Amino acid sequence: MKLRNHFLLLFILFLTACGFHLRGQYEIPEGLQFVVLQGEVSEQLKEALKNEFNSVGITDSKNVENIPRACLNLSDELFDKNINTLAVSGQVSNYDLDYSVIFSVSSSDELKKLGNAVEITEQKVKIHRVLNVDQQAVLASNDEERTIRQEMYAELARMILFRIQTLTKIP
Repeated sequence: MKLRNHFLLLFILFLTACGFHLRGQYEIPEGLQFVVLQGEVSEQLKEALKNEFNSVGITDSKNVENIPRACLNLSDELFDKNINTLAVSGQVSNYDLDYSVIFSVSSSDELKKLGNAVEITEQKVKIHRVLNVDQQAVLASNDEERTIRQEMYAELARMILFRIQTLTKIP
């Protein structure tokens, strides 16, 4: 019994020492407690980012005054749909779906004065999915595409938060 407890303790220490975290568990720096989203991107991506922010305790402070905050700048959003394969009949059987956005983080002067500034230069995040088209069920394929797009927005938002966490880690 003691050996099992020692092994379990050693295993837990090993996992934490190697940087393992459960999905959705982010260590966000203090300078990112209040964030403003800026940029011309889709409302779906903004909503996905706000949902991720809420889950980790980041407040969207667009309408709040007199708070030192960081700014998440989003640009060059690109959603691309290309034919991947054609069936013998000449109809599309697969599409490649590619989604990318460029982001950067800048801090307000108040955060810089407090020493909690977070600055990240432009980073590009992208995601790729394949959409299979069933010619016998075209409406179902359209619903599947909508679902995949929603999943891509959510995944891209998680990727942005993970990249921010990785780039702001104190060595």
